[in-house]
Amino acid sequence: MIYWLLIFSFDLNGDFVSKQELQFANKDMCEMVAAQYPAHLPQVHTGFIKTLCVSDDHHAGRKQDIPLD
Repeated sequence: MIYWLLIFSFDLNGDFVSKQELQFANKDMCEMVAAQYPAHLPQVHTGFIKTLCVSDDHHAGRKQDIPLD
């Protein structure tokens, strides 16, 4: 099943800056990259990153994997 890595960037005040979406063939690959992703970003020192893996069904709005804000 396809999974999506959602990468949210925030500034030091907690304000949303940007969002990226990367597609993976399975949940294990998505979670592996999610665990390593923030360590490779230069903007980590000027804000913070939140990563989240969701199924293709969740991403497309067919099913809810996690609670929505």
